Amino acid sequence: MNASQATLAHISDLVRMELAAYLPADFVIAEVTSESLPGPDGDDYIRTTVIFEDDHPELDARALNKFSLRIDPLCAERGLDRPTIAYADRSEIPA
Repeated sequence: MNASQATLAHISDLVRMELAAYLPADFVIAEVTSESLPGPDGDDYIRTTVIFEDDHPELDARALNKFSLRIDPLCAERGLDRPTIAYADRSEIPA
C-alpha cells in the first residue's frame, strides 16, 4: 500500500481534529504526523504519531480507547486505512 503524502496528511488532520474532542483542555497537541511503514508480514501500515506539549495530565486510557473506536469507522468511511497511533511528549522526540 505505500500511501501518498496527501493521504498521510489527511489521516493526520483527521486524527488531530477528532482526538481533541476526547482530551481535556489542558492537553495541547503540538504535532500529528503519519507515515507508511513496512509491516512484519510484508504489508505496509500507517503509523500516526501524536506529539503533546509537555506538562499535561496523565493520558486517560478509556478516552484513548473511545477515540480508537471512533477513528476506525471514520477512516473506513473515507476509504482510508486505519492508522496505528502512538502518543509522545515533545521532550521524548529527538531534536
